[in-house]
Amino acid sequence: MKKIERIKDRIIVTLVVAITVILAVLLLMSCEEEHQSKRIVDGYKIVVIDSCEYIRGTYLLAHKGNCRFCAERNRRIIREQVDSILTEIYD
Repeated sequence: MKKIERIKDRIIVTLVVAITVILAVLLLMSCEEEHQSKRIVDGYKIVVIDSCEYIRGTYLLAHKGNCRFCAERNRRIIREQVDSILTEIYD
């Protein structure tokens, strides 16, 4: 009886692992990269992923140092901070 229980336990563990692997694979396959735009500059593609610009080469994906979306976000954040400081000073 103990041998049968061990075999049942192994089957259950194997099924749980198999189902977990299948679900993980399905989850990863469902994720698609959404590129809003692509441009080619000096042989590199400029792609937009999650509202940031990236340089894409053959084996390379790097965030652009002068990403226009990040620059605008930084300008907005700085503007808000300056406005709050000026409000504190003049109120």
